[in-house]
Amino acid sequence: MALAVPSPVTWAPLVVMLLTGIARRRHRQQQRWLQLQRRPRHLMNGGSVRGCPLSGFQAQLILSSCLKDEDGDWYETGLHIFFGAYLNIQNLFGELGIEGRLQWKEHSMIFAMPNKPGEFSRFDFPETLRAPGYGAILRNNEMLTWPEKVKFAFGLLPAMVGGQPYVEAQDGLTISEWMKKQGVPDRVNDEVFIAMSKALNFINPDELSMQCILIALNRFLQEKHGSKMAFVDGNLPERLCMPIVDHIRSRGGEVRLNSRIKKRAES
Repeated sequence: MALAVPSPVTWAPLVVMLLTGIARRRHRQQQRWLQLQRRPRHLMNGGSVRGCPLSGFQAQLILSSCLKDEDGDWYETGLHIFFGAYLNIQNLFGELGIEGRLQWKEHSMIFAMPNKPGEFSRFDFPETLRAPGYGAILRNNEMLTWPEKVKFAFGLLPAMVGGQPYVEAQDGLTISEWMKKQGVPDRVNDEVFIAMSKALNFINPDELSMQCILIALNRFLQEKHGSKMAFVDGNLPERLCMPIVDHIRSRGGEVRLNSRIKKRAES
């Protein structure tokens, strides 16, 4: 006997309503926390702590992972992205007066499709939603089918409802173990979690703690601009690191390069 499966037209609106209701609840819970994070604060205490000048020590001869060759060209040895969820780093840019050096990209994420070499799939985050991450997932039909989206959504329900206590409790589970426990399809791992694991910690889903993924998803899905990305408009040593050094030195502190700490004196 054939089993009749309801059309997505029938149950998709219910899923959207469910996710929207949860998102609104979580949004209200996070507003207080976000307000505290966005309060003006001094991230660098004028180069001193209680009147004592600060000294910064860097073991390398350079201020960051960027290298400059003999021709004056800069080479990146890492990918430096600044997300909208990084409120403290945005406060730092503001305190240094260099917030204009952050070049914000359009709010979308682009994934390479493993089974279609050379093709990419976009997750566009609608600006009209308070929690645009859910809208981005629902609007993308290239990487996940509707049944896979629904199973993924129900798998994430405990994290949405349980909040931070649930997230912290998943530290003992890898992504792969958590997926099996929650009944999330393997294709979600292949299409989404492998890329996220590599981006977050350069390891595979069967090695990375699910807590790490849930922390990122919680910020990216719940916050309006949490997953929006920015790059610095040039090399990091000159455009970010030197302003920090100048700020510290102008207030009586010092920054020493090629000065590895070998021993710490006990007070």
